[in-house]
Amino acid sequence: MATSVQGVASGPATDERDRVVDFVRAVSLLVVAFGHWLLAGVWVDATGAVRVDHLLAVAPWTQWLTWGAQVIGLFMLAGAYANATSWRNHLARGGGYGAWLAGRSMRLLGPTLPFVAFWVPTAWVLGRTGLVEADVLRQATQVVAVPVWFLAVYVLLVAATPVLLSWHDRAGLRVLVGLLGAAVAVEIISRGLGFGVVGWLQFPLVWGSVHQLGFFWQDGRLGAAGRRAWAGLAVAGFGGLLLVTRVLDLYPLSMVGVPGDVRSNNTPPSLAIVLLAAGHLGLLMLAHRRLSAWLTRPAVWHATVRLGAMAMSVYLWHLTAMVALIGAALVLPGGSRWLAAAPDSAAWWSARPLWLLGFAALTLLIVRLVVPVERTTVAAVAGLRGRHLDARPVIVATVLACAAMAAFAGQGFAGQGTFASLPTPGIGSFVAALVLLRWAIGSAHDLPR
Repeated sequence: MATSVQGVASGPATDERDRVVDFVRAVSLLVVAFGHWLLAGVWVDATGAVRVDHLLAVAPWTQWLTWGAQVIGLFMLAGAYANATSWRNHLARGGGYGAWLAGRSMRLLGPTLPFVAFWVPTAWVLGRTGLVEADVLRQATQVVAVPVWFLAVYVLLVAATPVLLSWHDRAGLRVLVGLLGAAVAVEIISRGLGFGVVGWLQFPLVWGSVHQLGFFWQDGRLGAAGRRAWAGLAVAGFGGLLLVTRVLDLYPLSMVGVPGDVRSNNTPPSLAIVLLAAGHLGLLMLAHRRLSAWLTRPAVWHATVRLGAMAMSVYLWHLTAMVALIGAALVLPGGSRWLAAAPDSAAWWSARPLWLLGFAALTLLIVRLVVPVERTTVAAVAGLRGRHLDARPVIVATVLACAAMAAFAGQGFAGQGTFASLPTPGIGSFVAALVLLRWAIGSAHDLPR
């Protein structure tokens, strides 16, 4: 495997940094956090009962806002740009697949280590002591684990980047069309014919299509297309969304899941997500020149770099902060009065700025504690340049890590006080992945000169 991916990217290596890529990757994760905070509709009614609502369900008009707030596609596009650039430059320096994949994987998995290390024992202790009701604990740990679903998909696409980029360099648009065609076939089989389980293939196919679209940004073809093409891409994306959601009624209006809805554009992802990403990319390219100029300002670029350094940690921990703050309001004397307003009421909206500030402050406090772990990971993988790693254990570790993220996203971290109730498949896969990666990095040796 180590030799099978050598030299597959035929495009040019480049050391020029597109600052917009860094900006998009950092800001998109923060937008996701803000969106999750806004959607939470926990409140206490007149009888003192705790109710859990969802803003998109209570106020359907807000579903239009998801066309701007569902920006995971933008992160995927920018991630594809970064992955392609990294792989091309790595090849130009004579590096191999094992070292490259280990470095990319550790940058993503490193921040998850303190997250998993905190929630697994915390959930077990809360379940063991009975401090939190079993159903509440299960729901809470599923909520805080929501962000890791994206890592399960993204790490796989990172691992596949050399092959996907090779196909892109050789066949370009035909690869994207092929992925979209496969996604259409899966939708017909899963939704049209009723084989719902097949729909889970949409995670790699739909997000893989978005990732593949990002290669056209990285290789310069999209940038050379001009403003008419960018405007056309934006119109095609958002116009297509209007067609499939409002005219043909093929997909829901909301670009994220709404509780109670039979259909979802998010789980599994639908082709509407590709249209949304295309629309966002068209708008981004139209704004690219001015955005690039703005990012050359020292203060703006410095803030972007700082945001980028903590963005993944914010993404992983923002729901933990939300659950903790709402939980504190529910159990502390007098705290429930801050949750007395029903979602979408005037009082509820007027309280949102204060709640959002509270969520942000607690998230930043947590991030300050865990970012040193992320920095240690980055420092460890920085030493892989110019070294050779056996790709086989790295590939196995990557697959195990993806399986662990998927298990956590599906089950959460709930433990009811017994070992058997813990998410043992996820824990075992995650630990094995980290051990394998660490062993592979430790066995690296210098490339011959």
